[in-house]
Amino acid sequence: MGAGSAVTIAPEWKGNWMHAYVYIDLNNDGKFDASSPNSPEVVAFTYYKGQAKGENGLTTQGNNNPGMTIPAFALPTTYGTYRLRLKIDWDNLDPAGSTAAGNEILKNRGSITDILLNVADPTAVNAPTLAPSAAAPAYDLTGRRVSTAAPHGIVITGGKKQMR
Repeated sequence: MGAGSAVTIAPEWKGNWMHAYVYIDLNNDGKFDASSPNSPEVVAFTYYKGQAKGENGLTTQGNNNPGMTIPAFALPTTYGTYRLRLKIDWDNLDPAGSTAAGNEILKNRGSITDILLNVADPTAVNAPTLAPSAAAPAYDLTGRRVSTAAPHGIVITGGKKQMR
């Protein structure tokens, strides 16, 4: 995926009414900073205490079953491999899931999925070029390579038919 690209994740959730959260470990320290909804490592969510978050920042969101349409978010602008976490949970920002009595992530049938995300430079691959050669090989019309092109007739050189 290209650095800085906008991405949308669309989980196929077939469970109870829940919310979706996406985290990226931007500094690769092995933990997600989710100290607030504005934390840069909390990249998107469908609902948390009356808000949603995506590439355009925090917005107001009603809790009338916002569904699993996670707002688009921007990938890191620095190339590298990152851990991305998708969490399905009920109104809880903790990357490990809710442990509150009566709202435990496992009892709610929530889930946590970690994915390795490779952020690459989409322009890093150059177009292939042919190494310079003294002379392009020549072929006759049957496809056989000939050491010297016939002085007359049709020959194929450089992928093009030529009449001599």
